[in-house]
Amino acid sequence: MSKKKAVKRREYEASNGIVYSVSQKVRDRILFYYRDKFFNKFLNKFDFGNLDYQQKHYLLKKFWSKNCGKLAFFIIKGTKGNEYPNGMLGICPYTFAGVFNMFDFQTKCMLIDTHATGVIPTTEQEVDKDVVLGWITRNQKGVETLIEAKLEEVVDIEMTIRCNLRAHKMPWVFGVTPENKSKIDKLIQSIDDDDPYLTMSLEDIKNMQVFNTGAPFIIDKLEVKRQQVEDEINTILGFNSVGIMEKKEHLTTGEVDMNAEASNASNDIYMDCLTELNERIKKVLNYDMQPMLNKPIEEYTESEEEDEEEEEEDNE
Repeated sequence: MSKKKAVKRREYEASNGIVYSVSQKVRDRILFYYRDKFFNKFLNKFDFGNLDYQQKHYLLKKFWSKNCGKLAFFIIKGTKGNEYPNGMLGICPYTFAGVFNMFDFQTKCMLIDTHATGVIPTTEQEVDKDVVLGWITRNQKGVETLIEAKLEEVVDIEMTIRCNLRAHKMPWVFGVTPENKSKIDKLIQSIDDDDPYLTMSLEDIKNMQVFNTGAPFIIDKLEVKRQQVEDEINTILGFNSVGIMEKKEHLTTGEVDMNAEASNASNDIYMDCLTELNERIKKVLNYDMQPMLNKPIEEYTESEEEDEEEEEEDNE
């Protein structure tokens, strides 16, 4: 967030009596981190052979957003020529025009010219004639809605880790009186000096008061839980969800196969929706987006690794 936007946000919060605690601001930053982390992975998941970088980014950004998820595709008027033989593909959000068929699909819609570009039609459009409507999930919602609850779960775990870490950062608090303060100071100095032996009278030990939270160290268990939830998110997004704490060599063949099947099932949903959308666009608009799935790093197989090792040995 820019400095100017931050100032405006603080002014808005102050004028409307909105008060955010430090804890809430930390939660927001953690949520922002994880949302952007998975958003960036999703943007790199697909490619379109016949879309430029702007069209591709806009399409995937809108398909991700929980506030959108559905888009209208049309040929921009007056763009047919040498560079675009069939015209340039326009992409924008749309709203219902109140006309549906018997299958609950809208037959007419209105396009939304978000930035007042002037190239988006302002009249009512007929679906599958003037425009094609598309989505990337079967429920026709943004991908972000599929992982929203899991993102909140990750944030809860991160906040718990933060609290547990703070509990173990809590300094020792000694209760002293004017009579025993010098003895306590000497004891603290001995502890700081790492003395192997500390001597005090039994009466002083009996009267000593030390505040200690006594919180158990559970960060290691929370880290495992956080990784499990991240793995679930990766599976939903169609990425290999073998976590950093679950090396493939530690898993059975069946577990690895189940992991691959789950992520492949998610990929099938996304690619089926994109393929069906592209077929409608080709039929109605005579334009081929050429959607494809980028090969993820996780699919780098052992055979490929062995081939590279053999090549290195041959080169040597």
